[in-house]
Amino acid sequence: MRLKARQRSHRVTLHPTYGDYANQILSQRQALAKEERAEQRAIEKEKRKPPTEGQAKAEGFATRMAEAERILTPLESVQNISTANAGERTLDALPFGNYLTSSDYQSYKQAAENWVRANLRRESGAVIGEEEMAREITTYFPQPGDSPQVIEQKRKARRIAAEAVAKSAKPGFELPEVEDKPMLSDDGWSIREIK
Repeated sequence: MRLKARQRSHRVTLHPTYGDYANQILSQRQALAKEERAEQRAIEKEKRKPPTEGQAKAEGFATRMAEAERILTPLESVQNISTANAGERTLDALPFGNYLTSSDYQSYKQAAENWVRANLRRESGAVIGEEEMAREITTYFPQPGDSPQVIEQKRKARRIAAEAVAKSAKPGFELPEVEDKPMLSDDGWSIREIK
């Protein structure tokens, strides 16, 4: 019995020390950093791969949509030019009406049609008929009588559609940002390129 009592008295219980906790935290951080580096290498490797045919087409369509938006946004926000302008639409509907419409309206209409073609070609790949074009213009662009809330909804719908196309592109591809208003210059306003 004396021997057992002596053995019990010599037992030592080890408690973790600050150094043990610090080493545990350090090893967790190192493991996390290693995972992050592996993920970053995988992303970089994916970026170096040539795009597939579908990714290349999606990048082209997304770029066209972003370029169209770069033209549309300043005209909508500064000049208040859009397909909702009833006077311009009436003139445009006349025979030889394009001669009567303003150059800003012509630019807006061209950019809107380019945006729609890029979106629809990605979806179907087919030729876009006049009826389908008109329906898409009504869906995504301001029309006479649209409230400001609906016009904003349509702008957001365009952005969401463009982002969906961009997601189909090569990893790492991002749509360029489009400012709501261009920088004003001494002579009134100007459009500046956004990179």
